[in-house]
Amino acid sequence: MINFSKILLSTLMLTSMLISSATAKTSFTDYSDMCEMSSEDNCANILQEVKNLQIVLNSDNRLNVDLKIDGKWGKNTHEAVKKFQEQYNILPAQGYVGNKTKKKLASIYANIKLPKYKKTKDTSATGSYASFRKKINLRKSFKVYQDKVLLKKATGRNTKLTVDISEQRVKLYVNGKVAISSPCTTGAKRKFEPNTRIYRDKRTPKGTFKITEKISNKRSTIFGKMYRNGKMVYKGD
Repeated sequence: MINFSKILLSTLMLTSMLISSATAKTSFTDYSDMCEMSSEDNCANILQEVKNLQIVLNSDNRLNVDLKIDGKWGKNTHEAVKKFQEQYNILPAQGYVGNKTKKKLASIYANIKLPKYKKTKDTSATGSYASFRKKINLRKSFKVYQDKVLLKKATGRNTKLTVDISEQRVKLYVNGKVAISSPCTTGAKRKFEPNTRIYRDKRTPKGTFKITEKISNKRSTIFGKMYRNGKMVYKGD
């Protein structure tokens, strides 16, 4: 006599195992950053990661988006990410997926199961910069990152500089990817001017600017005396 209940139970268990092996809960914090020609450091745009992003954005009724699940980063996905950032107060909403956005994605869509995939090793220049970031404390380290292959491709039209106040780093981008990352020092909230004896707000303003002056070995003349190893090496006015 055939025990249909046992067969049915076995079938259900097997189906469940197959489904669970093909899907997994979201883990956006482990994903690469996603962007399209923006100032984001790592524009990997891995196909399955973008697909999973499109799936969860489509599932959110508050966003009212209908993305094609093709894994291609484009204008529609970019705009959908901006909607997500505006909805969940990730401001300014710039439309690229960085650390803050990935954390929020992982939090909001924690219970959605998505297709699993095997992440291949990234040997590109972008991947190299990602490794550089992981190994050092960007804010405290004086190490400089350079991608000589990218630098050879640099022209006046495909480059831009960004100053990251939070990281205290200036970065040169070539074709949207980091070619150089070097430490810098931006203005402080309260700065003492030795020449006027007044504390002023010297915070570096945020925005987009054009370079108007280039001087080799420029030395500031308003910050008084400078010492190195206890010895005065420079005296300003």
